[in-house]
Amino acid sequence: MVSNIIENIERDCVSEFLINTVLFLFCIATFVGMFFLLFQYSKKRRMAFLKSWEDLAPQVEFQFELRNGNPCLTGKIKQYNCRIWLEWVGSGEHRAPIINFEVYLPESLRLGLSIGPQEKHIPFLKFLSREELELDDEVFDQHFFVQGQDAVAVNQFLTLERKLAIYNAKHYIAPVNLSITDTLVQARATQSITSAHQIILVMKQLVAIANTFYDEEPEETVWDSTDNT
Repeated sequence: MVSNIIENIERDCVSEFLINTVLFLFCIATFVGMFFLLFQYSKKRRMAFLKSWEDLAPQVEFQFELRNGNPCLTGKIKQYNCRIWLEWVGSGEHRAPIINFEVYLPESLRLGLSIGPQEKHIPFLKFLSREELELDDEVFDQHFFVQGQDAVAVNQFLTLERKLAIYNAKHYIAPVNLSITDTLVQARATQSITSAHQIILVMKQLVAIANTFYDEEPEETVWDSTDNT
């Protein structure tokens, strides 16, 4: 009698152990399965995202490549080396993509030039900064924060034609941020750029600025046959 009770208890313990083991293994399998599906979904989305960039390359006559795992388009527009690339800024939930559009100047302007959006600077503090140059054009100064080695040289460089090209670019590519240095005309976009038309719109405006820095007439390319409106 006692032995039967003991056997029943042992049998119940073994059954409970087996049931718990099966449930434990099932939970692990479910977790691994869900993780695998999420991984595959994320991988599929990334591949589709990279493919969308790769498909843009021939449309704008650029080359597609990966740099540090991020998509990048490189090529030439007229005489200018150009690059369009993605970077991620921030971390965690605040991590966001930034698309950089870059047109490299063939030669340095040698002005120590830096032109960027005036909105980035607090109006009151800009008067305390020794770095911002005093320009002859008050309207231009209201829209752009300008730095350089010599105020006279920068004012001479910023002819009416060049300032109009910069104004027009700022208008056409808004809200994309525009900046200019001795060697680079750049735009940075926080919104998604998903079509060749959007890329061409931005890049043509950057090239239009660069063209005012030189007298030579460059050869026509696919960019000249695309409407920028």
